Amino acid sequence: MKFAIYEEFPEDKNLGKLVHMDFPADIIVASKNLREFQDFERQIKYTNSNVQRVGYWPVLSKEEGYWMSPFAKRTAIERIISELEERLKDDEKLLLKWDAELPLAFRESRISLYKELRSLNFLKNKARIQNFLKQHSDYGLDLMTAEWPTFMLPELFQESIGVAFNPGFNEYNSEKGRMLYSSFRKYFYSISDKKLIDNLFYWFYKKQIRKGLKDYGERFWVGIGCLDTGILKTEPITTYGEFEQDLRLAKIYGAERILIFRLGGLNREYSSIIKQYLS
Repeated sequence: MKFAIYEEFPEDKNLGKLVHMDFPADIIVASKNLREFQDFERQIKYTNSNVQRVGYWPVLSKEEGYWMSPFAKRTAIERIISELEERLKDDEKLLLKWDAELPLAFRESRISLYKELRSLNFLKNKARIQNFLKQHSDYGLDLMTAEWPTFMLPELFQESIGVAFNPGFNEYNSEKGRMLYSSFRKYFYSISDKKLIDNLFYWFYKKQIRKGLKDYGERFWVGIGCLDTGILKTEPITTYGEFEQDLRLAKIYGAERILIFRLGGLNREYSSIIKQYLS
C-alpha cells in the first residue's frame, strides 16, 4: 500500500509527529496561501527523509467558506487559483489537494454559502474551479481531490454542484480521495444499536471501496481516520484496533492507496500498524 497523511494544523507540535513516520509517505498540509505552504514544505523535507512529496492543501477562513467549493466566497476562490496559475508547466511538480467539501460546518461558512447562492456567484465559482482544475497540469500541478462518500450525496449530484470530479483522462486527469472515516460512525451510537451502526457503516465502507476501484482504478484513494480531531474539534478518534481493521478491509477489497487524517495523532502504535501494510 501507498500512504499519504493529512495535517490540518501544521504547527510545530503536529509536525513534530514526523518523528514517528519511519515509513515512506506523502505529507499534505493545510495552508492559507502558497508562500505559507512553501515554508512548511521546507521544514517538513528537512525534518524527515521518509517524506516522498509534500502536498499543498489550500484552506480559507471560516468566513470565506473554509473549503474550496463553489459555495465559498468568490474573492477567496479567485485568490487561491490566481496564485497557482502563476506557476509554470515546467516548474517542479506540486501536489495539490483540492478539498471540495460543502461549507456547512460553521455558521460563518453557511452565511458565505447563502451569499454566494443569492448573488449567483456559485455558478461563476463552479465554472472557474472546473476550468482551472481541468488545466492544472499547465501550472505544474498534480491534482488530488478530496470528496465526500457517495452514500451521503450521489456522485452525479456532487459533480453537478462542483464538489466531485471525474478523474478520467478526458476529464480532470486527477486522483480521487474519498473520505471514509470509520470513526464518524460513532456520532450515531446514541441514536441506534452500536452493533447495527458498525455493521451498516462497514457495509458502506466496502461498497465504496469496490465502486471507487471499479470506476477509477489506481486513481482512487481511500481516506481513513481520524487519528486526531480536525477543524470541528468533535471528530471521534479511531482506536488502534479500528485503524488496523480499516486497513485490513481496504487491502482485502483491493485498495492500494490510503489517505490518513491526520499527522497530529500519529504515534508509534499507529505507525507500527501502517508498516504491516506497506507495499
